[in-house]
Amino acid sequence: MKLEHYSEKKLKKEIKEIKEIIGKYLDFKKYKIFFFGSRIKTIK
Repeated sequence: MKLEHYSEKKLKKEIKEIKEIIGKYLDFKKYKIFFFGSRIKTIK
Protein backbone atom coordinates (compact mmCIF):
# COMPACT_ATOMS: atom_id res chain seq x y z
CA MET A 1 0.00 0.00 0.00
CA LYS A 2 1.38 3.38 -0.95
CA LEU A 3 0.94 6.23 1.50
CA GLU A 4 0.00 8.46 -1.41
CA HIS A 5 -3.13 6.31 -1.76
CA TYR A 6 -3.86 6.18 1.97
CA SER A 7 -4.67 9.14 4.19
CA GLU A 8 -1.87 9.92 6.65
CA LYS A 9 -4.48 11.03 9.18
CA LYS A 10 -6.31 7.70 8.87
CA LEU A 11 -3.04 5.75 9.16
CA LYS A 12 -2.03 7.60 12.34
CA LYS A 13 -5.50 6.95 13.83
CA GLU A 14 -5.28 3.24 13.08
CA ILE A 15 -1.77 2.96 14.53
CA LYS A 16 -2.99 4.68 17.69
CA GLU A 17 -5.85 2.18 17.97
CA ILE A 18 -3.47 -0.75 17.47
CA LYS A 19 -1.15 0.60 20.17
CA GLU A 20 -4.09 0.87 22.58
CA ILE A 21 -5.03 -2.77 21.95
CA ILE A 22 -1.44 -4.01 22.28
CA GLY A 23 -1.02 -1.86 25.40
CA LYS A 24 -3.64 -3.97 27.15
CA TYR A 25 -1.35 -7.01 26.88
CA LEU A 26 2.20 -5.59 26.86
CA ASP A 27 3.91 -3.24 29.26
CA PHE A 28 5.48 -0.57 27.03
CA LYS A 29 8.00 0.13 29.79
CA LYS A 30 9.41 -3.37 29.27
CA TYR A 31 8.69 -3.96 25.58
CA LYS A 32 8.80 -1.95 22.38
CA ILE A 33 6.69 -2.50 19.30
CA PHE A 34 7.88 -2.17 15.73
CA PHE A 35 5.74 -1.78 12.63
CA PHE A 36 7.56 -2.95 9.56
CA GLY A 37 6.86 -2.67 5.87
CA SER A 38 7.84 -0.59 2.91
CA ARG A 39 10.03 2.40 3.46
CA ILE A 40 8.47 5.79 2.89
CA LYS A 41 10.43 8.30 0.89
CA THR A 42 10.40 11.85 2.15
CA ILE A 43 9.23 14.36 -0.44
CA LYS A 44 11.42 17.44 -0.44
